[in-house]
Amino acid sequence: MSFLSSSALLPMSMGLVLMAGPTSTWKAPRRVDQQTTDVHAPALAVNARHAALSVWEQAEGTVIHVWANVYVPHAGGHGRWSTPLPLSGSTGGSQPQVALNAQGQGAAVWLQPSPSGPQVWARTYGGGSWSAAAQLQTSGDASTAPKIAVAPNGDAVAVWQEGPARYGAILASRCVSGGSWSAPVSLSGDTGPGGRDPQVAMWGRGHARVVWAAYYGTDGPEINGRVMEATLAPHHGWSEAANIFSGGSSEQFEQLRLSTNANGHAALAWIGSDTGVGGVWVARKNAEGWSLLPRNHVGDSSWLPTGLHVSVALDAKEDVFVAWSETGVDDDTHGGTFVARYAGTAWDADLQLASATEKIAVSPEIAVTPHGEAMVLWQQKTSATTATLQSRSFDSAHPELGWQAPAVVAAGVTGSMANVAPLGLDHAGRALALWTSAEASVLHLQSASYDATH
Repeated sequence: MSFLSSSALLPMSMGLVLMAGPTSTWKAPRRVDQQTTDVHAPALAVNARHAALSVWEQAEGTVIHVWANVYVPHAGGHGRWSTPLPLSGSTGGSQPQVALNAQGQGAAVWLQPSPSGPQVWARTYGGGSWSAAAQLQTSGDASTAPKIAVAPNGDAVAVWQEGPARYGAILASRCVSGGSWSAPVSLSGDTGPGGRDPQVAMWGRGHARVVWAAYYGTDGPEINGRVMEATLAPHHGWSEAANIFSGGSSEQFEQLRLSTNANGHAALAWIGSDTGVGGVWVARKNAEGWSLLPRNHVGDSSWLPTGLHVSVALDAKEDVFVAWSETGVDDDTHGGTFVARYAGTAWDADLQLASATEKIAVSPEIAVTPHGEAMVLWQQKTSATTATLQSRSFDSAHPELGWQAPAVVAAGVTGSMANVAPLGLDHAGRALALWTSAEASVLHLQSASYDATH
């Protein structure tokens, strides 16, 4: 494997460790949806002030719609969810994603059915209300994997994969704050490699970064993996796509995850699998450009690529936090879920979040504040159909204290083991978790908040 230096590039959030004095508490879960049908694919965005937007899929009658709800924080650290609102049109929607900035400006993106296949739609949020829905696509090709980001100035960028399901074109549309969505731009180019799994992040006055997995070669999409990048400078438009990472001759990439701080520096994590063996790779972008971190292959190289999950977060000091789960080659009933921090120039030791003798731990999600308070959230399976949602916290100001002991977010979580949204964390270390759990055989959306008080 090789990582391309910056000279090769073309114009490219929890909780406190308990110390004397603080108290840290997860509040009792609250229901977020109001329908009597199953909830799927929840997504969550929490801003610096603990306000939040959530979106999810849920049927109304015979049509599956995209729904949204708004979380309003209170002065005491508590908050409340408002009344859910359907975002999608009469034909329904799927694969919703959401973003929210510190000023309360947000956006949501989703797929909406059409005769030619799923099409990308979006709405913006501001002043306590949602805009009218806008169709972002101009072609009739089917799309998948939409993502959304909102900059501090209110500009938004949506990205998606269009065309073949495995590897298609990567497109983007931009909405200047208070304006309308632009015509789509192909970031991957008309003759570039096929792409999938796009990720987007924004910072500053409308700057954006998009990364995606791609491939070159003539032997099919399973070889010669690449990570590609394009960046947006508000007054200059999009850069050409740059190949920032090259895999081996049989390597493919899965689950790209991107985190960007207020300076526009970034951390990127992904699953790399070569000839049936998987592992987690981590890279960081700073003023000198992109580089693989010295110990780039986190964990055990004997993992199978199936059943893996990765999450990454970057703080203002450019410390990188990564959480991942793995499935052993010889044992698929027990799996490890781990967290590690890259601080300065070295990795801390991996921490296994739960004992290897316990039931499988899955789907870790990690977030960090700008000043280095981190939290990781995961599901600890307790039986074939139930799990406990747990968290652990870390404070970079006191690394000698390590990761706090596991805290129970919610016990007796039942139903799908994959419906946990990315963790939300504000600048004060207050967290918000969102997940589904069955009540009377119906999957409903639940939320709990975490307040760290000094």
